[in-house]
Amino acid sequence: MLIPKLFSALLIFLILSFSQCLVFGQQESQKLEEEIKKLIEKVAELESTVSALKKHLGSGETEISSQSDSSAKTPVDVELETRLSAELGAEPAEATEPIQSSRTSSGRQFGLFQNMNPNIGVIGNFLGHKVLDNGDFNDGFTFAESEISFRMIIDPFASADFFIAIVPPEETVELEEAYLTYLALPFFLKAKLGFFRTNFGKFNRIHQPERPFSDSPLIFEHYFGDEGLVEPGLSLSWLVPNPWDNLIDLTLEVTNGQNEVSFDGGDSDDFLYSLHLKNFFDLTPNATLELGFSGVTGVNDPAGRQRSFVEGIDLTYRWKPVRYNRYRSFTVQSEFLFSQREQAAGNNVNSFGFFTFLQYQLTQRLFVSARFDYAEYPDSGELNQKAISGILTFWPSEFETLRLQYKHTSGDDVEIDNQIFVQLFFVIGAHGAHPY
Repeated sequence: MLIPKLFSALLIFLILSFSQCLVFGQQESQKLEEEIKKLIEKVAELESTVSALKKHLGSGETEISSQSDSSAKTPVDVELETRLSAELGAEPAEATEPIQSSRTSSGRQFGLFQNMNPNIGVIGNFLGHKVLDNGDFNDGFTFAESEISFRMIIDPFASADFFIAIVPPEETVELEEAYLTYLALPFFLKAKLGFFRTNFGKFNRIHQPERPFSDSPLIFEHYFGDEGLVEPGLSLSWLVPNPWDNLIDLTLEVTNGQNEVSFDGGDSDDFLYSLHLKNFFDLTPNATLELGFSGVTGVNDPAGRQRSFVEGIDLTYRWKPVRYNRYRSFTVQSEFLFSQREQAAGNNVNSFGFFTFLQYQLTQRLFVSARFDYAEYPDSGELNQKAISGILTFWPSEFETLRLQYKHTSGDDVEIDNQIFVQLFFVIGAHGAHPY
C-alpha cells in the first residue's frame, strides 16, 4: 500500500510542477515577443542607415571592393593551389582577375621564401694573450676565429647543421661541422651523418669559441689535440626507456679514425669506434646531475697494427635555485681519461688525465671560475703536466661574453709557466641554445 501512495504523490507533484512551468513559459513567451519587436525595429533603423551610407560613398565602395578582390590571391596562393590540385588529380581553379605582382617582396610570398632559407649566425672570438715569463710569438691581440653557422629544418624527418670557421692567424677556412640529423626514426632512435664532433665526454662536443674558458684543458691537448675528436662518420643514438623516467641516452659512432694524436691511423682502412652513455638526474628542484661514460678505440699507426683505447668518465653537477635562477648558480664539471696505447716493441703505455672546473655566479652577469688540470702523455706515462686557472667572466647578454683568465702551468717539458688571456666572444644572427 505504501508504494502506490508514494507513486500517486509523485504523480501529483509532477502535474503541479508542469502546470507552473506552463504558466511561467507563457509569461516568458510574452516578454520574448516584446524583445523581438524591439530588435526588428532596431534592424530596420540600421538598414536605413546602411543604405544612406552606400548612397553617400557611391563609387568609393566599388573601388574598395575591386582592390580587395584583386588582393585576395597572391602568386604564392595560386602556386600552392596548382601543386595541391596536381597531387589530388583535380583541375585548379582559374583566377577570375589578373594577379597583382607588387607583393613579391612582402606579405605571404616573402614569408614562404624566408622559411626556405636557413637560420644564419656568426660567432666572433677575439683573443688577447700574454706570456709573463718569456717572450712568445703568440703574444698580443688577434681575431682568433670567426664561425658561421647555417641551420635549417629540412622536412619533418631531418635537420641540417653547417659550421664554417675562418681562422685569420692561420689564413685558413675550415669546416667545423656539417651533418644531417634524422629525428623521426622508430624505437626512439636518432641518426646523424656527416662531419661532426664525436660524442666523447661532454667537453669535446663544445665548439672552441663557446667554451667556458679561453683555452683547452690539458687532457684534450695531450690525447686528442686542441680541436678534439671531429671526423666524418655515422652516429646512432638511442633514448633508452627505463622505469625511472630518467634521461638515458646511448650513442654509438663510427668515424674514419684520422686523429693525429691518439688515433693516427694514416692511410689505414680501420675505423674509429666510440660509445657514450649519458645519464641525467633531477636531484632536487634546484639541482641536477649528469653522469656519462665514454669509450673509443682505433689504430695508432699507419700500418694499422697497434691500437689505442681511451675510456672516459664525465660528471656535471648544477645548482640553480628556482627562485633566484637569474642571479645565482653553481656548476662543477669533471672529466677523467684513461688511455692504453699499444706500441710496436710490445711495451704498452698506460696513462691518465683529468680536469675539474668550478663556476659560481656572483650576480646576474658576473661569474667567477677555477680549473685544475692534470694530464700525462699518451705515448709516455712517466711525463705529465699540471695547470691551475682563475677565470672572471662578464656576460652582458646571451649575445656577448667578456672573459679574463690567468693560467699557471708546471710539470715536465714545460716552456710556458704563466699566461694571461683576454677574450671577447659575441654572436650575431640566429644561434642555437647554449650547451647545458
